[in-house]
Amino acid sequence: MEQKLTAAIAASYFGADVICAPYGGQPNRKITGTMIGLNNHGIDIKFPEWQSPHQIATDQCQLILTPLSKISDEDAVEVAKIIMPFCFTNRKNGWKVTRDYAVTGYPYIKIHHPKKVWSVQIDATLINFDVDGMEDRVTGQHDMKPVEVIDYLRSRSYNIGYGKYTAQDLVNEGVVIIDTKNKGI
Repeated sequence: MEQKLTAAIAASYFGADVICAPYGGQPNRKITGTMIGLNNHGIDIKFPEWQSPHQIATDQCQLILTPLSKISDEDAVEVAKIIMPFCFTNRKNGWKVTRDYAVTGYPYIKIHHPKKVWSVQIDATLINFDVDGMEDRVTGQHDMKPVEVIDYLRSRSYNIGYGKYTAQDLVNEGVVIIDTKNKGI
């Protein structure tokens, strides 16, 4: 059975683009807009074609999200800044983003600076974050998935899943469709 978009999932991706069937769920009348509000009756959506926002039932919409493997270099560096803000104190520029798919076999993104020993890795399949070149006793943890990073990525419309649903589950269940615009690579 296909999972429908719920208010809780929609709220976690507030501001994302959505595609909806606004006229009684007619599948041939889907239009795209941006979520600007949420209430008990549905999602408030600003459609480019209409001047005022319209309210559409939540279950008549799908989120349009970008896979984390397509993260832009700018957003990858912002993730690294959230995880290791102290590394950006003296080195605000010159950070490099390396995408390594061939070696690992999965979307793996590394943010590093030529003059620093530390780097941040993003595993775009497991949606996990790791600091390399730093002992656990320094950071207090090895694998990092801070709430701030998750909030940031959702605010930028990256599909990182929700609760027990993985990013792929949301796509498979029809809650999310993949954004065809290419943010990153």
